[in-house]
Amino acid sequence: MCARSRRRWPSWGRAQGAAAVADVAIPAGWDESRGNAPALNRRFDFPAYRATRDFLDRLADLSEAEDYYPNLGFGTTHVNVTINARDGSALGEADVRFAAAVDALYQDMA
Repeated sequence: MCARSRRRWPSWGRAQGAAAVADVAIPAGWDESRGNAPALNRRFDFPAYRATRDFLDRLADLSEAEDYYPNLGFGTTHVNVTINARDGSALGEADVRFAAAVDALYQDMA
């Protein structure tokens, strides 16, 4: 068994997870994670593939500039963005600021 497979990852119960996000205001349109780790989730819809691709390119530029890398899932006309708690235990101001920056990016494309 390798050392990596023995590593223990933290787990958050529902009560602890709820408390982990109580200190920050969740931006409108974003949902709190319903999984074990605190996260923000949002789906962005687009009229065509080209707009989806442009958003992904701009989001990549933003991520590089901020050194903040969300998890992404996408299809032809949508992108799902998940911002995990940067410190791994609680959503904080940095997570909320990045979510707001993603929102601004999306609004600029409208």
